[in-house]
Amino acid sequence: MAVHPAMTNCVSRTNAFLTLNALLSKTNTRLFPGWPSGSSASQSRSLIMSTQSFERTSLLTNTLMVSFAPASEPVLPSTLCLRSSLGLLTLLISSAVLGETSLLERYEELRNGMGTTLPDTTISLASSEQGEELSADVASIIAHPFSEVAASLAQVENWCQFMPLHFNVKACTYQQDDEKEVLTLYSGRKTYQSPEESFEMTYHFQSSRTTDGVLAIHLLADRGPVNTRDYRLELQVQQVEEGTLIHIHSSYRPSTLSTLLTRGYLSTLGRDKVGFSRTEQDGEWQYVQGIRGVIERNIMRYHLAVDSYLSTRTLPEDARYQAALISWFRQSENYPEQLHEMDETDYLRIKRKERENQQRLQHALNKTIQLAATEEIRQPDSQRLD
Repeated sequence: MAVHPAMTNCVSRTNAFLTLNALLSKTNTRLFPGWPSGSSASQSRSLIMSTQSFERTSLLTNTLMVSFAPASEPVLPSTLCLRSSLGLLTLLISSAVLGETSLLERYEELRNGMGTTLPDTTISLASSEQGEELSADVASIIAHPFSEVAASLAQVENWCQFMPLHFNVKACTYQQDDEKEVLTLYSGRKTYQSPEESFEMTYHFQSSRTTDGVLAIHLLADRGPVNTRDYRLELQVQQVEEGTLIHIHSSYRPSTLSTLLTRGYLSTLGRDKVGFSRTEQDGEWQYVQGIRGVIERNIMRYHLAVDSYLSTRTLPEDARYQAALISWFRQSENYPEQLHEMDETDYLRIKRKERENQQRLQHALNKTIQLAATEEIRQPDSQRLD
């Protein structure tokens, strides 16, 4: 079948457009330098994104396409090119604007119930698959004083108080010196598992304050289970009128093996599991499934872990962890379709035992660090490495 010259020209222009956008993305250059920022960007995003999540961009794209091809006229190749280009343009603008969302813009969206805010909450959650990277973001307004939140989360040792609340985190240890801070997570199945049977993931922990008072924490791990890599867990907190705005970003790069294993799980035990954001399918809005559902459930569990820790940190030390466990589990049960895995009795029994394992690991690590420091002090200056 002959290809209309107009379509050939359209394909060439579209490929050139995509190539240009890819090059600009690598250098963080805007495709449209005059695109507004601040409150204007938020208003523009509202128009482009309709009133819901990024997935609804397709509705706007379809509307634009139809508007350029009246029903009484035949759809010529040139019209198809125009309609396709408009759809592509809409997606690129929407993606660029979303990527530049600041904390204050997230705050305004949460207060106004815009974007991907969950019903009856001040929690916004979204996920994406871009190239080889899988990522998810959750933002919320929490009723805890910013000064206390920032002081607590900036200390690496406190992360071992809330990260193990997650089903799949079996233990956590930390160490710090003048040069670095390291957080080690032991990842495994949701049922009981010893640290020795789990996968050990070493995160480099960094915290900093920006000029506008935002606390930013970055956890970076080079590798994970079954050859997954480039793990990033990033947390930002900022003071707002209601207390504290918190934003968590999680991402990693899967491997061929991990993708195959995940597909197997999602086609059997995990086939009915869903996430929190919605996509349109056959004219109906439905929860996302598949790998996006997986990463959305995980980041929500991390968010609930942070909130449970902050809500119980002022209790007596001997009652604090038990209270955090109960808080995390019961908050999770508010989303049974997404987060329910076991009953509370089983969860508490598993986590108490895993807590004992964690304390054993941390005690041994502290002892090793102390012995190494003692040996260094005893060593003559002439024998020390420069």
